[in-house]
Amino acid sequence: MSFKFNLKKKTNDRFAVRMRSYAIEDRKAAGKEDVEYIEKTLPEKEWARYGFHSEMTYEQAATHLKILNSRSKDRDIKEKKARFKYVESEQKKELLKSAYLPEVIVDSFEKKLKNDSYSANYEKSKTHFHWKTAMRVIANLEMAPAEWSDNKRSVLKKLEGFAPSTVAKLLSLINAYGVFYSKKMGTFFEKIEMPKGAEVGRISDRYLDKTGGKTKEAKGVNLSSMNTIKLSEDLTKEEINWCILCLGLALRPSEADMVAKRDDKNVTIAKSSVKVYQSKLVSLPKKMRYKEVIIKHGFQKEALELLKSKKLFQKPSKNKIQKVLGEEYGLYSFRKGYQDIMLSFDESITRISLDLGHSSIDRTWKSYRKRITQDSP
Repeated sequence: MSFKFNLKKKTNDRFAVRMRSYAIEDRKAAGKEDVEYIEKTLPEKEWARYGFHSEMTYEQAATHLKILNSRSKDRDIKEKKARFKYVESEQKKELLKSAYLPEVIVDSFEKKLKNDSYSANYEKSKTHFHWKTAMRVIANLEMAPAEWSDNKRSVLKKLEGFAPSTVAKLLSLINAYGVFYSKKMGTFFEKIEMPKGAEVGRISDRYLDKTGGKTKEAKGVNLSSMNTIKLSEDLTKEEINWCILCLGLALRPSEADMVAKRDDKNVTIAKSSVKVYQSKLVSLPKKMRYKEVIIKHGFQKEALELLKSKKLFQKPSKNKIQKVLGEEYGLYSFRKGYQDIMLSFDESITRISLDLGHSSIDRTWKSYRKRITQDSP
């Protein structure tokens, strides 16, 4: 946000305007270029510049303040998207200089990926993200797709450092592009086989060496860290509502977005339970993809009340969550934290598994075995 205003209430409905500026020019003027933002009380002679005036009541000023902060946020989001698109465009231009990533073929392949995608927003999907990485790998190979299979070791070396699961996704996209490219060019193509045995071990070892033997699994949010989120000025009220909803109903981020829309086809809100459709469970028949969370504890009741109200929800960015709680947290931290909180309330693994919507208790144990002890009820 370029700037953010807040009010300090005085006596007799009077107020002072506080301004937090993130603008480089303001930080330079204050001689504090190394800080993220500066805060100051705005002199009354500067109020008119931002639409405040001394005859306003505190309530009128507070309403105006919300409008200003909302506009600032919207403008920053647009600028951020524009910068991101520009950088992405420049990176793509650089990659398209490769003889094996001709623009016409790449554009056609990307249209195919988009058409084949089940995601409502392809540009934000994992497939789109992985394809950008796969393009870099293809450009770095500096060899025609027809040569990839015979040089499998060279291809796999370019993929070392990624998690084994990511390698499988990247290799799948590289093969798909190889088939597409070869058909367009009228050349032969043999798919690269997925790594096996020692190759998998080598990829896994390189990944573990890179991460220091630690996985990037997000840390679970507990009730204390949830209070930190509620008091944070870095999150909007709508973003805090999203966090409360996600934790209270043990939701995946994509499910939280769906539940926030209050769509009767996917969400059933009862007096003491919420039934949610889980699109991720593709291995189960559609009727079995629903989970029902029984509302029993305070943090769950808070989520239910928000859902029943007309309050709005907005998913915060991962960066925002990390700014408030630390780098070990992410958007999945609320779902992961749910399990820890429920265990602290002596809830059974069966109950927790049903609330999480896992297909079986074995699935719950596999995902959370590091947290659940043999003594759990």
